[in-house]
Amino acid sequence: MFELGCGPGANVWFMAREGFTVSGIDGSSTAIKQANERLSREGLRADLRVGDYSTIPWPDASFDGVVENVSLCCNRWAAIQHALGEVRRVLKPGAPFISSFVTDRTWGYGLGTMVEPDGFTGVTEGPLVGEGLIVFLRRDRINQLFYDFADVAIERVSWTLEGERHLIEQFVITCRKFD
Repeated sequence: MFELGCGPGANVWFMAREGFTVSGIDGSSTAIKQANERLSREGLRADLRVGDYSTIPWPDASFDGVVENVSLCCNRWAAIQHALGEVRRVLKPGAPFISSFVTDRTWGYGLGTMVEPDGFTGVTEGPLVGEGLIVFLRRDRINQLFYDFADVAIERVSWTLEGERHLIEQFVITCRKFD
C-alpha cells in the first residue's frame, strides 16, 4: 500500500499495524521524521520518503493500492492532474485508489485570493486557514480528474462546526486502475 502525502503518518501507521507493506511520500522532512519515529516506537516499518509526488520515486506497477487524504487539493490543478498520472503509473492493474478532496461547499471557499478556478490562497475563515493553496473541488470537475480510472464512485462526507453554522464537506472518490 502507498500513501500520497502521508504527513506525520496516521494512515501509514494504521496500514502497517494491520500488516500491510507500506510506503509513503510527503514534501515535509519533519512529517516523515515524525512518521518514522511513530512507527519505530511500535516496531513497525514503512518505506517513507521526502519528495514531490509529481515524480513518485517507485517503479511502475509497484502498489496494490494507493490512498490520499486531502493532500492533492493543496496543489494547482495541473499538478493534481500530473500527480494522478503518477498514481496510475505506480498502481498495479486493477488496484484501488481512494482519494479525498474538500468540496466547493466547504467553509472557506471563496474567502481568499483566487489563483485559479476554485483554487485559493490565504483562506480567511474555516479549517483551511493557513494551509496555503487549496483547490476546492466541484462535482462537475471530478470526471476531468478521474477520467483514466475505472469504476469511479463518489461519496460526500460532511459535518458542521459552530452549532451547524459552517459546513465542512469532502468528496471521497474510490476507483481503480484499468486492467
